[in-house]
Amino acid sequence: KELADPRAASLRQSPHGAAFAELELTIAEKFRELKVPIELRRQNQPELADDAIRNGHGKRAMDSIRDLCAAMQDSLRHELEQRNRAAAAQTLNARLVSASASCLLFLLVALTTIKFRNEKEAAEAANETKSTFLANMSHELRTPLNAIIGYSEMLLEEAEDSGGTALVPDVRKILTAGRHLLELINAVLDLSKIEAGKMELCLESFGVPDLVADVASVIRPQLEKNGNTFEISVDPAVTLMLSDQTKVRQGLFN
Repeated sequence: KELADPRAASLRQSPHGAAFAELELTIAEKFRELKVPIELRRQNQPELADDAIRNGHGKRAMDSIRDLCAAMQDSLRHELEQRNRAAAAQTLNARLVSASASCLLFLLVALTTIKFRNEKEAAEAANETKSTFLANMSHELRTPLNAIIGYSEMLLEEAEDSGGTALVPDVRKILTAGRHLLELINAVLDLSKIEAGKMELCLESFGVPDLVADVASVIRPQLEKNGNTFEISVDPAVTLMLSDQTKVRQGLFN
């Protein structure tokens, strides 16, 4: 249900909407498969749980996730390169090429590291399956998603600077969808950390009114669609807060 975001209909109208939708379905399929060994372990059937892990389709699902992310990244990089060839500023071209090379190098190193770590963790007990998968998904999806978001931001900036207003709406949809999917992944990872008692907080100072307004702008359309009323009252004395902004935002959304 968390993956079925209300913005999916709008997203599918963008050039890369189908890829994002397929990625969400693949992640959901992986979670459904993950429940089997976990439940067997809870039922004190470790042998069956181990068999479920060895005989599952986890590798195929993760390969599909990697392929989808790589395909979207290649598509965005191709669009960016087309825009670069038409640009007149050589300095901007050098910066974009350098950024894309850095993203690709980081992606390759991260995927290679995850591959060897997965082989080592495969031998661990079945009751660690969920935590292992979530740790893998953190890097397997965050890394290419961050690259996709980075390419989208550069495409958006260049489109706005060069007056390519026709491209702006589609690029914004890609950027918004990528950020939302990354938030979903982070939320699932946080749940796993809470269960393991290893939740960490990243303390920072941020404006409470701005955070509340940002959350309201996202959920207000959903409320109004159902005919609900949404009102906000913030005391003028409330200014800055020292806390984990992401965790506070998740709490407000929930």
